[in-house]
Amino acid sequence: MFSLFMLGLSVAGAVGIFAYGEVLKGVDRAKSAELVVAEADIDSSQVEAFIRSRDRFTSSADILDRHIELSNFFEVLESLTLVNVRFDSFGFTYLPDGTGEITLSGSARSFNALAAQSSAFSAQKEIKRAIFSGIQVAENGTVSFTVEATLDDDLLVFKEDAVAVPVAPAPAAPIESAAPATTSAPSGTLVPPSSATTSPVTPTSL
Repeated sequence: MFSLFMLGLSVAGAVGIFAYGEVLKGVDRAKSAELVVAEADIDSSQVEAFIRSRDRFTSSADILDRHIELSNFFEVLESLTLVNVRFDSFGFTYLPDGTGEITLSGSARSFNALAAQSSAFSAQKEIKRAIFSGIQVAENGTVSFTVEATLDDDLLVFKEDAVAVPVAPAPAAPIESAAPATTSAPSGTLVPPSSATTSPVTPTSL
C-alpha cells in the first residue's frame, strides 16, 4: 500500500514538474513575442541619431578638457608687467606634456627696470625657466630684450571648475638712476649684453 502511495506521489510530482515547465515555456514564448513587437516599434534612424548625439557630447567634453585658454596667462602677464616695461610681440607653442612655451620681445626704460621685470617673472610659480636674452642697450638707456619661458598647464587649459591663479605681487618700479645698473637681477635669469652699449635701437615711449 505504501509503495502504491509513493508511486502515485512520484507520478503526481512528475506531472507537476512537466506542467510547470510547459507554463515557463509559454511565458518565454509570450515574452519573446513581446520583444519582437517592441523591436519592430523601434525607429532605427532615431536610435542612430541618439548614438551620434552621444558621441558628439563625449567628443565635446574631451575637447573642452584639452582646450587651450590663454586668458589666465594674459591676466597674469598684465599684473606682472611693470609700468616702464612694454612687450611688442608674443609667440606660443603648446607642448605634448600639457605645458606651453612662450617667446616675448619688448623693451624697458632701463636695465634696472629689466632686472625688476625678471624678478617679477621669477616670483610667479606658474611661469618657469624665464630667460631674458638678446639684450641691447641703446645710447639713451632704453633696453630691448627677448624672454623665453615655460607656462604651467594651470595657465593654459580650460576647466569649468578652475579657480583664479594667484598672482605674485610685482616688485615696485625701480628708481631710475644715471649710474650703470648691475647685469643680473636678484632672482631670475638675465643674459647680459656683450657690452654696455650696442647699435642703437629705435627709442620707444614707455
